[in-house]
Amino acid sequence: MKSGSRNVEFVILSVLLTALLAVGDVLAAGPVWMPGFPLRAGATVILMWGPVPGATEYKLLKKTGEADFKEVYKGPMNNFSDPDAPSTVTIEYKVVPVVKGKEGDPSSAAVLKGIEPLKSPTFTGFLTASDTITVRWTNPPGSMFFNLYRADKKGGAFALVGSIQQETYTDRNVKKGTTYYYQVTAVDRNNTESKKSPVLEAVLKEEVKVVELKEVVKKVVSRGAVSGEDLYEFVQPNFVGVLKDGRVYVVDRTSIQYLDKDGKYLSRLNLDPKWSPPNGAAVDRDGKMLLAFLAEKVVRKIDESGKAVETFSYPPLGGKFVNNPNYVAVDGDGNYWITDGVRFQVVKLDPAGKQVEVLGRLRGAYDFKTKKETDFPGVGKIYYNPYDGKLYVVLGVDAVVRVVDPKTSRVVKTFGGIGPNLDQFSGVGGLAFRKNGNILVLDHLSQTVKEFSKDYKYLATYADVLEKKPSRLSTNFPSGLGFNEELNRFYVLSTLGNVVYVFDIPNG
Repeated sequence: MKSGSRNVEFVILSVLLTALLAVGDVLAAGPVWMPGFPLRAGATVILMWGPVPGATEYKLLKKTGEADFKEVYKGPMNNFSDPDAPSTVTIEYKVVPVVKGKEGDPSSAAVLKGIEPLKSPTFTGFLTASDTITVRWTNPPGSMFFNLYRADKKGGAFALVGSIQQETYTDRNVKKGTTYYYQVTAVDRNNTESKKSPVLEAVLKEEVKVVELKEVVKKVVSRGAVSGEDLYEFVQPNFVGVLKDGRVYVVDRTSIQYLDKDGKYLSRLNLDPKWSPPNGAAVDRDGKMLLAFLAEKVVRKIDESGKAVETFSYPPLGGKFVNNPNYVAVDGDGNYWITDGVRFQVVKLDPAGKQVEVLGRLRGAYDFKTKKETDFPGVGKIYYNPYDGKLYVVLGVDAVVRVVDPKTSRVVKTFGGIGPNLDQFSGVGGLAFRKNGNILVLDHLSQTVKEFSKDYKYLATYADVLEKKPSRLSTNFPSGLGFNEELNRFYVLSTLGNVVYVFDIPNG
């Protein structure tokens, strides 16, 4: 019995010793980081780890970049705030417990990767009103808000104007005739501020006397109206244009008809009857026709036989924001620009048909009172001007024309708008361009064509009915405009009248 008891005691001691060794292993394990720690707070890192039983103090080791680990804290607390932790540098931390004067196993390394420095914004320009200056700038990736600074004299000290969430600010604390100097920075989610932008100089000019525009009416000569092929007249035509060889093309619901310079029928290109009626049209760099099909949500490039050789589309957003390709234009680099009247956007595709950019805020994404110059509410038609290399986007609701630089995708000018003034419109039916850089705008409700200079100033009004005021063209609901520079000839389309009116304009 004694021998058996000893064996039992030995087994019990062995079990207890194994258990103690296991507990010892647990106690010897390194500290564990508390959930969510280490935590960045600007240039400070807050560290907290779980206590180790028996530990009387802890050593916190830090490694910055490629350097070795160095001790930055030694003490009894199981937390520490490191004030010297720039977010742009990768930092590692380890904690070593000290138990009964001996160092235990270290914790796992906590790595905080360096954040790429936030790029500085750059100013994109400024606008002045009667008593304000509005400055605009870019939005670098990672920006949460912006700090705008201003100096009232060159070389003077810059003071903070305010912290702003949008990329625009209207400065109302300005005086006429004074030049102001602005700089802007971006601030990221860690409250880290970028370097300051280059200085923007802006001046609110002294008020000048407004010179009322004087109407300049140039009488055009009517050459009559044409209806297309005999017995196969136009059916609700919606686009007219002039090719490089002088031929006029008219796009209607089912075909494209080609006319000579005088409007005489030449040929017809029948479209696939399975297709919906096309909307806008343009000519590609290779001379092929591009047609936008709103109902089918695609743009087709067709060959001389009327067959589609390529089809372009862009990703839908889902929900109520279905694709709505109203019009299409092709810039000098072969990119395709499609207006979407449902989304309030202009979609850019590269020559391969891949979406590369979207301009404008979504419909419903903003109150109309917060409209920006880069918004496109009521967007409809778009044209490419080969003589100045710019895109002209028509906002149908406001009768506004926005000029977009295709190289930067930015609005560089806005002109027009609904109103009775000579440089305003009742509605925009179409645009055409002159080789000297001037812009021709069909005001379809006033039944006139207005000419603007290359810097968007009103020059003249074209009409053939001058006996009554206001002067007008002898047309019926004009809705499209083509122009032959060599002949100084307008081709004015009427969708409701199913005709094209031909007018010669005076030289000069």
